[in-house]
This record gives sequence, structure tokens and C-alpha cells, in this order.
Amino acid sequence: MARFVEAALRSAVSPLWQERRSSLLDRFCAAQTAHAIPVLIVHGQQDVIIPISNSTRLSASLGGVQLVRIVNCGHTPPEETPACFVAEIERFVASEVLRHDMQGA
Repeated sequence: MARFVEAALRSAVSPLWQERRSSLLDRFCAAQTAHAIPVLIVHGQQDVIIPISNSTRLSASLGGVQLVRIVNCGHTPPEETPACFVAEIERFVASEVLRHDMQGA
């Protein structure tokens, strides 16, 4: 059943997304680089809808991105592993506050 749902989603979303993905990604990458925007990507290791390779490629194409892979988690980390998800957000925010404070000192 999961494979059927995955195939249906890919066939419905893929043509629309393919048209816009390149432009959106290019604009996001330019803005992120120009303004040094910190980025955290949280991805469920067992996500069958969006492959982890997508997040790996995105994190590699941007500078200073933190990629967190949550094991035993699928497509919705905030729902499937809320404690882990919140802990990663808190860790990321704390590290960015520390980095910002150190740059200002």
C-alpha cells in the first residue's frame, strides 16, 4: 500500500514540482548565501515520500546547513518523534545564538 501511495504522490506532484523546483531552489540558495541565513534540515531516515538524498543534495548545495537524520522516523518528524524533533530545534537555535554572540564579541 505504501508503494502505491508513494507512486501516486510522485506522479501527481512531480510534473508541477519539476517546473518550479529549479527556480525556487536557485532563489533560495542565492538568498541564503547572500544573507548567511542559518538552515536546519530535519529529515526522517525512513521517509518514503521524499528520499533522504534530496535533503543531502540540498544541504550540500548550501553553505553552513545542518542536516539531521532522525532514525526510525518517516515523513513527519514533528508528529512521529516530537521530543527528538524539538530537541534538534532547540540545539540548533542554541548553537546559532552562541555563534551570533561569539561573532559580536
